[in-house]
Amino acid sequence: MKKSDWNIFLQALGRYAKRDVWLLPVVIATNILKAVQPFLTILLSSALLDWILEGRKMEELLRIALGGLGAIWAVSLLYEYLTQKRSEKWLHAWDTLDQCMVEKSLRIDYAFLDDSDAQFLLRKQEEYSYLRGNLYNRLFSIVEAFSYGVTTLIIAFVLAAKLLFIRADGVAFVTALVAVTFLTKRLADRKLAKRQNEITDEWLLFSRASSFYYNNFLDGYENGKDIRIFGQKRLIQKEISDTMRQMERLTQILFRLGFGYDCVTQGIAAATGCLIYLFAGFWAYAGAVSLGNAAKYVNSISRFSKAFMDLVEVLGDIRELGPYMRDFEAYQNLEKGRLAGTIPVEKRRDNKFLLEFRNVSFRYPNASEYALKNINLKMEVGERMAVVGRNGSGKSTFIKLLCRLYDPTEGEIRLNGIDIRKYDEAEYLAILSVVFQDYHIFDLKVGENLAASRTVDEARAKDAMERAGLSGFWKKLPEGIHTYVGKSFSPGGIEVSGGERQKLAIARAIYHSAPFVIMDEPTAALDPVAEYEVYAGFDKMVGSRTAIYISHRLASCRFCNDILVFEEGRVVQRGSHANLIAQDGLYAQLWNAQAQYYR
Repeated sequence: MKKSDWNIFLQALGRYAKRDVWLLPVVIATNILKAVQPFLTILLSSALLDWILEGRKMEELLRIALGGLGAIWAVSLLYEYLTQKRSEKWLHAWDTLDQCMVEKSLRIDYAFLDDSDAQFLLRKQEEYSYLRGNLYNRLFSIVEAFSYGVTTLIIAFVLAAKLLFIRADGVAFVTALVAVTFLTKRLADRKLAKRQNEITDEWLLFSRASSFYYNNFLDGYENGKDIRIFGQKRLIQKEISDTMRQMERLTQILFRLGFGYDCVTQGIAAATGCLIYLFAGFWAYAGAVSLGNAAKYVNSISRFSKAFMDLVEVLGDIRELGPYMRDFEAYQNLEKGRLAGTIPVEKRRDNKFLLEFRNVSFRYPNASEYALKNINLKMEVGERMAVVGRNGSGKSTFIKLLCRLYDPTEGEIRLNGIDIRKYDEAEYLAILSVVFQDYHIFDLKVGENLAASRTVDEARAKDAMERAGLSGFWKKLPEGIHTYVGKSFSPGGIEVSGGERQKLAIARAIYHSAPFVIMDEPTAALDPVAEYEVYAGFDKMVGSRTAIYISHRLASCRFCNDILVFEEGRVVQRGSHANLIAQDGLYAQLWNAQAQYYR
């Protein structure tokens, strides 16, 4: 086993043990007692056997037997108590550790969620856990096996020491036996681990494909229309069938490998046991040891050999878990890459805020081209700004920077003259209400979706929904704001159309009533007339707040007196609708291209 495997094992174990400082001691103590129990029985039975052969009185034998059984019973009670405690702590730790990956995903920078390498680390762990078992279980199973094995080795060696040192060849015999056992087991472990890792890597590739098919074709009705219209059923069935057949083939290979490995290890154990019995039996026959001691030595050496083999297997398990644990630690050690500010946002009674982009340029991680280049602009509370441009021109990236999902590669964004990176992030985000083009409405209660909290102001939620054009929707909610969206958590939940989901996202932005309101293509599921009505109506709702609208359909943004035109990451035009049309530039080209469909 590599030193790095051992280090990463201790690091992962330490991370888990922090959840409950008593968990690890209880686990170790439980397995020490588990190892001690059989030796108490061995000692008592061997002693009674010798004393019976010596002809001791029945009263003395009963007294010793009852005393020994009492000690065994006391140890058993303590073991059962610790086992119960271990189970309680195990379940508690497991419950909290299930949240570990979710908590990390919620804490890390958005850039990591958008990073393929970080997501690959997360996906590999999910797949490995499905195939080989939960990492938490595997780690503590290793701790249990290790503490049990080491305790067994020590006690067995102490009890069998007298037999081993009767003659020098006794030590040589046991040493040779242990060495052969170790080398054979180690060779089998290495060959098995190598082949298992090869099969596992191949299996995980097909597992990813299976997950893709399930998530995209079997779980949800959205794709059902395309599948039926374009006759894709046979294609998808064939792909799924081939994938499952390959996974079954690889799973069978893993089972065969495990069966072959068990045959080898059981054969080693059987051969070792025979040699131990012959060795101890010879000395008992020669009269060098008593019959009771011979039984004690046989059981002790057998347990020593078995414990030694188990410890070799533990080392193999640690080596096998090495890549899995390294991926886990790599994901857990993803640090915030952005500056964490501490300055509170100024609480102004006049609600006056000035946002300013100063020579802002941005390039996505691992990208060679800039998504935004040299953006300079100012926005004051009360203004209406529209952001337009072709696909990929930088509109959504502009919003991501404004919302601190990313930080500028160059330049800075200022709020009231201070770099937004210096502000406390939660306070800064509180001044923004955003409806993203890829917004998400969760299968939670309607009110929880609007408030992003279990505490919901019902009157405020109802008002936000009515202002977002959901008066009719509100009336059909059987339990009001406590009605679930979808049926994932309640059979009484309601199905929500695409248009209703978009309006719920808008209602969420209204509910939070922040000084800056941003709508990034939030009405794609609506027809042009409905979209214009939403924008125009929402503009009235915004009131004195700043509103930034992004839309492919230029007609929806005509009411804005300030329109930014993006092209290849730059602001190429800025002005009112009338001024931009008169310039006969990109805006006019886009306007005329769309207007022909409405004339």
